[in-house]
Amino acid sequence: MLSRQPFLSILTLRLLPVGSALLLNLLGGVSGIGVLPFAAATVLGGLPQNVVAVLLGAGVRLDAVWQFVLGGGLFVASGVLGVWLLRRAQVGRIVQDSGQTGQSDA
Repeated sequence: MLSRQPFLSILTLRLLPVGSALLLNLLGGVSGIGVLPFAAATVLGGLPQNVVAVLLGAGVRLDAVWQFVLGGGLFVASGVLGVWLLRRAQVGRIVQDSGQTGQSDA
Protein backbone atom coordinates (compact mmCIF):
# COMPACT_ATOMS: atom_id res chain seq x y z
CA MET A 1 0.00 0.00 0.00
CA LEU A 2 2.86 2.37 0.73
CA SER A 3 4.11 2.32 -2.83
CA ARG A 4 0.61 2.55 -4.37
CA GLN A 5 -0.72 5.35 -2.16
CA PRO A 6 2.21 6.98 -0.38
CA PHE A 7 0.39 10.13 0.75
CA LEU A 8 -2.58 8.26 2.21
CA SER A 9 -0.34 5.65 3.83
CA ILE A 10 1.88 8.17 5.59
CA LEU A 11 -1.11 10.34 6.57
CA THR A 12 -2.88 7.34 8.10
CA LEU A 13 0.16 6.30 10.11
CA ARG A 14 0.81 9.89 11.26
CA LEU A 15 -2.78 10.28 12.48
CA LEU A 16 -2.60 7.20 14.68
CA PRO A 17 -1.79 8.27 18.24
CA VAL A 18 0.64 5.38 18.73
CA GLY A 19 3.72 4.49 16.77
CA SER A 20 7.25 5.60 16.26
CA ALA A 21 7.98 8.69 14.19
CA LEU A 22 11.56 7.52 13.78
CA LEU A 23 10.48 4.18 12.30
CA LEU A 24 7.99 5.89 10.01
CA ASN A 25 10.68 8.31 8.80
CA LEU A 26 13.02 5.41 8.12
CA LEU A 27 10.27 3.49 6.33
CA GLY A 28 9.56 6.51 4.15
CA GLY A 29 13.23 6.82 3.30
CA VAL A 30 13.88 3.21 2.37
CA SER A 31 10.60 2.78 0.48
CA GLY A 32 11.61 5.36 -2.10
CA ILE A 33 8.41 7.42 -1.95
CA GLY A 34 8.60 11.00 -3.15
CA VAL A 35 9.56 13.83 -0.85
CA LEU A 36 6.42 15.87 -1.61
CA PRO A 37 3.83 13.20 -0.65
CA PHE A 38 5.86 12.29 2.43
CA ALA A 39 6.27 15.91 3.56
CA ALA A 40 2.64 16.87 2.88
CA ALA A 41 1.29 13.83 4.73
CA THR A 42 3.68 14.46 7.61
CA VAL A 43 2.54 18.07 7.97
CA LEU A 44 -1.17 17.23 7.75
CA GLY A 45 -0.88 14.16 9.96
CA GLY A 46 1.19 15.96 12.57
CA LEU A 47 -1.08 18.99 12.96
CA PRO A 48 -3.74 17.33 15.13
CA GLN A 49 -1.18 15.87 17.52
CA ASN A 50 0.65 19.19 17.82
CA VAL A 51 -2.61 21.02 18.51
CA VAL A 52 -3.47 18.38 21.12
CA ALA A 53 -0.10 18.92 22.82
CA VAL A 54 -0.59 22.69 22.86
CA LEU A 55 -4.16 22.48 24.15
CA LEU A 56 -3.35 19.92 26.82
CA GLY A 57 -0.31 21.89 27.91
CA ALA A 58 -2.35 25.09 28.15
CA GLY A 59 -5.21 23.21 29.81
CA VAL A 60 -3.05 22.36 32.80
CA ARG A 61 -3.90 25.75 34.25
CA LEU A 62 -6.85 25.69 36.61
CA ASP A 63 -9.00 28.11 34.59
CA ALA A 64 -8.61 26.43 31.17
CA VAL A 65 -10.74 23.29 31.40
CA TRP A 66 -12.13 23.82 27.88
CA GLN A 67 -8.63 23.56 26.42
CA PHE A 68 -8.03 20.29 28.24
CA VAL A 69 -11.36 18.86 27.04
CA LEU A 70 -10.81 20.08 23.47
CA GLY A 71 -7.29 18.60 23.43
CA GLY A 72 -8.57 15.25 24.66
CA GLY A 73 -11.39 15.27 22.12
CA LEU A 74 -8.98 16.10 19.30
CA PHE A 75 -6.70 13.28 20.41
CA VAL A 76 -9.60 10.81 20.24
CA ALA A 77 -10.81 12.22 16.89
CA SER A 78 -7.32 11.92 15.39
CA GLY A 79 -7.05 8.31 16.54
CA VAL A 80 -10.50 7.43 15.22
CA LEU A 81 -9.72 9.02 11.84
CA GLY A 82 -6.42 7.16 11.65
CA VAL A 83 -8.03 3.81 12.45
CA TRP A 84 -10.84 4.48 9.95
CA LEU A 85 -8.33 5.27 7.19
CA LEU A 86 -6.33 2.17 8.08
CA ARG A 87 -9.38 -0.11 7.95
CA ARG A 88 -10.55 1.50 4.71
CA ALA A 89 -7.18 0.81 3.14
CA GLN A 90 -7.24 -2.80 4.35
CA VAL A 91 -10.74 -3.38 2.94
CA GLY A 92 -9.70 -1.79 -0.36
CA ARG A 93 -6.70 -4.07 -0.56
CA ILE A 94 -8.84 -7.15 0.15
CA VAL A 95 -11.37 -6.15 -2.52
CA GLN A 96 -8.59 -5.48 -5.02
CA ASP A 97 -6.89 -8.80 -4.23
CA SER A 98 -10.16 -10.72 -4.58
CA GLY A 99 -10.85 -8.97 -7.89
CA GLN A 100 -7.46 -10.04 -9.20
CA THR A 101 -8.06 -13.61 -8.02
CA GLY A 102 -11.45 -13.66 -9.78
CA GLN A 103 -9.89 -12.41 -13.00
CA SER A 104 -7.17 -15.04 -12.95
CA ASP A 105 -9.75 -17.81 -12.42
CA ALA A 106 -11.72 -16.77 -15.52
